[in-house]
Amino acid sequence: MCSKGLTEQQSFKSEQLIDTEEKPHVCSICNIAFSQLKILKDHLLTHTENKPYICDICNKAFSLQRCLRRHLLTHIDPLLREKPHVCELCGKAFSQTGNLLMHLQTHTKEKPYACGFCSKAFSRQDNLNRHLLTHTKERPYACDLCNKAFSSQGNLKKHLVIHTMEKPYTCDMCSKAFSHQSSLQRHLVTHTKEKLHSCDLCNKAFSCRIYLKKHLLTHAKEKPHPCDLCSKSFSQRQYLKSHFLMMHATEKPYVCDVCSKTFSHYLHLKRHLVMHTKEKSHDNMFSKEIYDPSTVKTYSCEGKTSCVQQSI
Repeated sequence: MCSKGLTEQQSFKSEQLIDTEEKPHVCSICNIAFSQLKILKDHLLTHTENKPYICDICNKAFSLQRCLRRHLLTHIDPLLREKPHVCELCGKAFSQTGNLLMHLQTHTKEKPYACGFCSKAFSRQDNLNRHLLTHTKERPYACDLCNKAFSSQGNLKKHLVIHTMEKPYTCDMCSKAFSHQSSLQRHLVTHTKEKLHSCDLCNKAFSCRIYLKKHLLTHAKEKPHPCDLCSKSFSQRQYLKSHFLMMHATEKPYVCDVCSKTFSHYLHLKRHLVMHTKEKSHDNMFSKEIYDPSTVKTYSCEGKTSCVQQSI
């Protein structure tokens, strides 16, 4: 599978439907047409059993490198898989590149969206649209109970509490009632003094999530997790893992001296080398660069002069 629910052939077909330019290069097996010969050659690999791109994590094989890259996303933390585009300045994650680019403008202080009625400018189009309602006096969100209108849906929701006066969420300790569960949860902290929201970087705890979010900004410039393969560093280990899988997972600089198999990470090579210890002993198997001599011991085997075993 190239991505969830799509075979490699289906992936090519969906790309073909998006591309509207002339497609003179036709696959003789499935009749899908392509605009470039190179794309057709890549596509033909999906019809063969040749799958040279192997996932180091689960050993699944793919005929195309980009299909391996898409597959690697399935090994990333679910939260990062849903929002793989992470802001390196504050750690906020987004599902689409466009949303990340819009967010970055809040850091650069760039405000390209200017109001035509006054001198105000905004970093995002939707913020400008909301602001324009203050000039046009347009209030598209009306209350069904009193016909009062509001410029935003959020303001309408706040207003509706005035009519209902319902407060179904009651504190068991002081009987105070609240209209929203979130309000009750914030209130309960005043009784328990619990600090349920802890920082993964320094273990400092906070009573409210919003205080934790503000605290995390103090770590935004700290990047204690460097990538071993390039000069990039990250504020959290999960972002480093995401970076490695997306950028370096298909690179395999670590080579086994025994069988020439390559690996993307030193630890994967080290695990692989243990397999060779079960074979006939070779002097050159135990490179000082790979094994710590203190972890290797000899023992007697029936029918053999000597055996070696690495402590794992």
